[in-house]
Amino acid sequence: ASESALKAFGLARDQLIGSDVMALAPDSERAAVLQMVKGMQPGDSRRFTGRRRRSDGSIFFIEGSVGLLEIQGRRYFHSVATDVTQAREVQARMQQAASVFELAPAAIVVCNKALEVVSVNPAFTAITGYAPEEVLGVAVEALTTGADPGKNAMMVSAVLENDFWEGELEGRRKNGQTYPRHMLATAHRDAAGDVYQYVGMFTDLTALREAQTRAAYHANHDQLTGLPNRAALATALAEA
Repeated sequence: ASESALKAFGLARDQLIGSDVMALAPDSERAAVLQMVKGMQPGDSRRFTGRRRRSDGSIFFIEGSVGLLEIQGRRYFHSVATDVTQAREVQARMQQAASVFELAPAAIVVCNKALEVVSVNPAFTAITGYAPEEVLGVAVEALTTGADPGKNAMMVSAVLENDFWEGELEGRRKNGQTYPRHMLATAHRDAAGDVYQYVGMFTDLTALREAQTRAAYHANHDQLTGLPNRAALATALAEA
């Protein structure tokens, strides 16, 4: 047994040598192990993916191959495998992140360090009207232009200087219509501290603003006549 095998199983060499190989697999995996080696002949080799059990009872994932040798009339199984537990965890996190990216109700824009768009999610298209192929490679500044260029420039400057900005910012849809949005933008840095991408997320506040406008109107106008009510009169007198 190699040192890496001893480390993977958490066993000393004298504990592993001579032990029942089936004891290294969880109960649920033992039938698969037996099926894998069933019918193997000297010189055969088979690939496998499975779970194994450490000495502390924890489970880890491995990928590798098992072969059968015959030496002086005796047959020996030999196996080379890699612990892929961490790789699987990373893959699972990436799949979760991809799922969030695709299903998020907020628009998400990913830019490279040159501030060029490299990815957008479906919500971005739904809010702005731009298809992914229309914005990929485009400078993000061209997409952030709203009714207030100065505030857009301030947002970009804040992210470049502080790695973060959050607030309300007007955007412009593909059809030229401007709309209010709540936006969060961040810079992502690698282990060396260098920026490798920027990510922006925003939600369309149009429906919220319209609801607020309706609520304010109903609070200050009679429901039947539409005329200003006592609350509106009181407000007008207070401001006079």
